Order: sequence, then structure tokens, then C-alpha cells
Amino acid sequence: IILSNELFVGQSLNLKSTNRTRTARRLKALFPEAEIVLFLRNQLSLIQSLYAIGVYDGLYIQPEAFFHDENSSYPSFERNEIAESYKYLELVKLYESSFKKVEVFLFEDFKDDAKYFISDFSERLNVDLKLEGDKNQKVNRSLGERQIKHLRRINKFKPIFGGSGLGSRIFDSL
Repeated sequence: IILSNELFVGQSLNLKSTNRTRTARRLKALFPEAEIVLFLRNQLSLIQSLYAIGVYDGLYIQPEAFFHDENSSYPSFERNEIAESYKYLELVKLYESSFKKVEVFLFEDFKDDAKYFISDFSERLNVDLKLEGDKNQKVNRSLGERQIKHLRRINKFKPIFGGSGLGSRIFDSL
């Protein structure tokens, strides 16, 4: 059985946040002998990506207002990201204290050398995986800085005009 979800480590944007300690305890109660695999991504590029996704989805706040570190506690009902979710050392310690086997992999290692990553992953987890497809083929194209600025300006009008017939057609086409 493989369970995977970004919310296992906590994410606040539009999702009212999840408590990763509670999640780890629940996973331990349900699957006490589970082997845990954590995939982590560089926090800065992840936050930039989440911001772009938020803008694409209607967010119009400035990047500076998107992320804050105010000794936050869960749950967060703001449309922003909080620092607690990105403290990976605490996350790794949490899972290592609860489970016998915890493996940590980095997204950037996969991005830099997918063949080596798959080989290392296969060896550490004792599975046989093959890399298929073209890793250089872009599936999700990122928004550029100019596109983000443009969409952020347009998104300010979404609450006003988005509910009308014309507004819905305009915003749905973006």
C-alpha cells in the first residue's frame, strides 16, 4: 500500500492547513510498521511555485504578503503560507521518531539527474524502477514574472465581476 499526499506535511494555502504532527501520529496508529518516504523540495522554489499557482487561481496579494513567519499556529485561515510547514528538519525528526525506516529524497536531485535519482531510489527502497519518458518535457509550464503581475492585477476585479455572466466568461478564459 502506498499513500501519498502533500498535506501529510502540512500546507496552508486555501486548505485551512493540516497539523503534520497529528497526521504523523495518525499514520503511525494506522500503519505502525510503515516505511516512510519523504520527497522534499527547495523551500524558496516551492513557495514561488505555490504563489504562482495561487495567482493563477485568483490570488492578488503581493508576494511579500503571501509568506509570513509569525510563530504561527494551526489552523491558518489566511490565503498565505506559513513558515512552520517549511521547517524540514523538524518534519524529518518527527517521522524518524515515529517510524523505523524513513528515507528522504530531494526534488532537485531528481530534476538534476533523473537516471541517478531513480537508481538511488530503487536501491535504497529495494524496488525495481525504470525511468520512462522525456524528463525534459515540460508538463506544467510555470507562469513568468510578467504573467504573474498581469494576472494579479486582473484578479483584483474577480470578486466584483466574476459572478456575472460576462465576468465568468472572461475569468474562465484566463
